[in-house]
Amino acid sequence: MALFATINGQRVLTASLRVPYAGLWFVDVQLDQAVTVAGSAVVTLGGLELRGVVAPARSGAFQDRRRVRVVAGAGGWLTRCTARQMHNTQGVTLRSAVTSLAADVGETFDPTTLPGKLGSSYFIRQAAPASRVLEQLLGATPWWVDYQGVTRAGARPRVETPEQAYQLLDFDEREKVAELALDDPTAVVVGSVLRGRLERPLLVRELRVEMSKAALRASAVGEELAA
Repeated sequence: MALFATINGQRVLTASLRVPYAGLWFVDVQLDQAVTVAGSAVVTLGGLELRGVVAPARSGAFQDRRRVRVVAGAGGWLTRCTARQMHNTQGVTLRSAVTSLAADVGETFDPTTLPGKLGSSYFIRQAAPASRVLEQLLGATPWWVDYQGVTRAGARPRVETPEQAYQLLDFDEREKVAELALDDPTAVVVGSVLRGRLERPLLVRELRVEMSKAALRASAVGEELAA
């Protein structure tokens, strides 16, 4: 089956997806007509579905073509949150502080992995960029947004990716970058462990996926694991 990409049902010519280990993924698409795309957006890349929001500052049209950037989630982490005071005589929990922040900026947060308390019966949230407040609350714990737009905290799960799911085209031993050909864009994710034709397994920590003329290529940046 031919690989194709769409945004809100409109067919696109090219798509370029960037997925970091922590924070927000984004995808740039190019349409062959200057149609208006704004607000919430669903980008499909073959069998992969990405839910996010159009970033107007990174989108625009030239002649009969339009380029659109879609950022993970609802766009709330890119906004400024309002000040808020929380009180609990038993101690304000990290879960309540984070979920209230997410709700206030319109994001969906999965709190299942959040531990413990903040250590105080009062928590005063300052008005500030929402992503910065989230990082302050989580400390060393990474946060990231999945393809369905849900924000999660904690290490990304490791996934053993079978060798037949990709073709290794090249590997840069110094930069730890694997160049891959894919038929299925869901086959390799951040957290994938790649083993095929590599001296040591590679744990993917950043993923770049390019689709053009129905061809799919990926660059997986990672760290080598013990064999």
